[in-house]
Amino acid sequence: MLIEVSNTLTVENPTPEMVLWCKRNLTIPNPEYAKKSRMNLWLGNTPKVLSLYETRGTTLVLPFGTLRLLPKDISDKALFLSEFAVPVEVNYNADVPLYDYQETAVQAMVAASMGYYRVPPEAVKRRWELPSPQGWDGVHYGSATLSTLLNRVRNEPSSI
Repeated sequence: MLIEVSNTLTVENPTPEMVLWCKRNLTIPNPEYAKKSRMNLWLGNTPKVLSLYETRGTTLVLPFGTLRLLPKDISDKALFLSEFAVPVEVNYNADVPLYDYQETAVQAMVAASMGYYRVPPEAVKRRWELPSPQGWDGVHYGSATLSTLLNRVRNEPSSI
């Protein structure tokens, strides 16, 4: 059994145990069906259960979040293959002078390497407006990823 890991899990030639696990754990009663049934409405095309996975021939497509939920006996029999692109490091070649307190904050964020930098909401509204892929969309409330803040501090210290 081959499991390709990307934004979904694609399981090629799943074992019967895997199919059974999906049927037991990734199907739920449809609340819309129950509501219509209770109100004696026409059920028509309303499915009785919702399936949180897809079957494409002999392939199962599961949500990415199920990766850590797979039972050990199933995952031990599988070969996992990552379909994620290799991360590319980007160097913006920016040498921006920072204030002393900014340099301290940047060094603390670099040392942590992962996590969130939390600031009060009023600081977020005034100082940490972060760009989206479409352009400036406003504010990220409460926290922002370290890499985004680092890039922002290094590239545009005047906005801080």
